[in-house]
Amino acid sequence: MLRIALFLTVAALACHAAPITDDEAIDQLYKSVIIADYETALLQSKNLVNEQRGMIISKTVDKLLEKDPQEVMYYGYYLFNHDAQDIVKNYFPLEFRMIFSQLTIKLINKKYNMELKVGLKTDSDGERTVYGDSGDVGNRAVWKFMNVDASDKKVYFKIYNPSDNQFLKSGNSADRFDDHPIYSSTNSDTFRHQWYLEPVVLDNEILFYVINRQYSQPLKLAQSTDSDGDRQAYGHGGDPSGAPERFGWKIKRS
Repeated sequence: MLRIALFLTVAALACHAAPITDDEAIDQLYKSVIIADYETALLQSKNLVNEQRGMIISKTVDKLLEKDPQEVMYYGYYLFNHDAQDIVKNYFPLEFRMIFSQLTIKLINKKYNMELKVGLKTDSDGERTVYGDSGDVGNRAVWKFMNVDASDKKVYFKIYNPSDNQFLKSGNSADRFDDHPIYSSTNSDTFRHQWYLEPVVLDNEILFYVINRQYSQPLKLAQSTDSDGDRQAYGHGGDPSGAPERFGWKIKRS
């Protein structure tokens, strides 16, 4: 019995021993995230920081962005909401810190280099059409990501414009291309007001698909400009795969 107890003790210690190499540590953390064992990933991440090996977390995030980018958002969300905000702030790319900290940001379309903004005029419902603008439009192009829900390994946000106290939303009706126009509204009580982010790396730059929860459509700008040189924003009704430049958005500090 003593021999069995000693064996079990040694085995338990071996299971909890720190990885010998950085590559092993990256592999262990990466596997925990992709199998959605976030509790273990949290413990591993905290241990790495305590061991002054936090850069392994950064390298794991880089590996996730390369191979499984959709997993990064929920991993960051779990850390941020389980007393590990400093890990996200110190070892994730800056964009994730801005998102989860609800800092004011600008959303800039990669293809057209235009900032997402709310229009000046309101319609009969008090809503504003949303556009892309290449000029300086001040606070009309400032947003915050406000976390509202997390399920199915997706983190859902309301995208809030503090200048007009309105929230980004998808319209009800679609055009002949199945595209839904994008508005801002003072109410925010439907899935049309909720969005999730999918990171994608293009030319060593982190971009995000901004996808509507109700219609599963990524945010985009129209190909043609209006008389002011603006491009109206829509949810894309077709297949967005293979076009990260058009559907990808840069997140910058405002």
